[in-house]
Amino acid sequence: MADDGEPRLDLVCLGPAFGLPSISPECTHTLAYLHFFGLRSPADFALSEAAGARLSPASALPVLTVGAGRSYGYGHEQFEALASLGIDLDGALGLDARERADSAAYTSLVSDALQPALLHAMWLDQPNYEQVTRPVYAARLPFPLSLYGPWQTQRRVFALLARRGLASPHEAHARAVRALDALAVRLGTRPYFAGERPGSLDAAALAYLATIQRCPLPADGLRRALGAHANLCAHADRCLAAFFADGPSRARLERGVVEPRAAAAAGAGGRATAATPAPSPLSEAAAKRLRERRRSRQFVLGGVGAFALYVVSHFLPALLSAIADASGAGGAEEDDDGDDDDDDDDDE
Repeated sequence: MADDGEPRLDLVCLGPAFGLPSISPECTHTLAYLHFFGLRSPADFALSEAAGARLSPASALPVLTVGAGRSYGYGHEQFEALASLGIDLDGALGLDARERADSAAYTSLVSDALQPALLHAMWLDQPNYEQVTRPVYAARLPFPLSLYGPWQTQRRVFALLARRGLASPHEAHARAVRALDALAVRLGTRPYFAGERPGSLDAAALAYLATIQRCPLPADGLRRALGAHANLCAHADRCLAAFFADGPSRARLERGVVEPRAAAAAGAGGRATAATPAPSPLSEAAAKRLRERRRSRQFVLGGVGAFALYVVSHFLPALLSAIADASGAGGAEEDDDGDDDDDDDDDE
């Protein structure tokens, strides 16, 4: 987009895991929306991975920055900002007002019902947290943040769900099961919720369906509930294979999803030629974030090193002195014992 005079898009997300575009369903949602529209990184937007304190489902990730202007956290404003740039997925599909309202209602159902249940399963179910969630998130944090960062996030997730009145895992699971039933009926036998091509509801549904399906949680009640709906499982597989596989997908081309630059060339009367776009350099904002991440790691490592040096310089001499004193006292006692033995021999 930047090559066509449009503002540069910078997107900060959590990284991929388990074959998912992102370990965060919210990040997968925005990525799917962009991919369904035909945009790819790095040709059309800069994509960078979040680090540090932003590795939290309670944060506003993904963060979208438009040009050198405002940044938008995950939510309605983010998609409105994309629409203002002409990136309107439902508009491109020609959905009318009634169809848009229907799509918005089901998208709200996805976020209101599936998100709390997934947060419970990943963060508040202790076996799932210990065996899957904590190791995945800790691996993305520098030491020593990796030791306590996931625990802090777990506490924030609990507080978030409590504020929303969704602290009960059983109620959250029941709501999610009802939502899956409704989504399965809504999808029916169509390849996508929007018909032959994916729309905004498909992006939202993929984010949670794929995470439930592919995240290997030991306590997999949500996965079993999803497995009861073959059409929803096939929808998630279809979207990932068509829009997140390496290189252009035959299925995507057969369904008529045209890459933006190819469409522009065709509209200008020219014939689009297949070419692999050269990787574009990082935008100034993305480069700045990378520098901040490096400084953060250096600061943490420097702090750990300074603390270790302080311990060595202040406590090691005292410890060695104590050991030496103890050794000297032991030697003196042995000498006294030896003198006593000599005196006894003389008396005899």
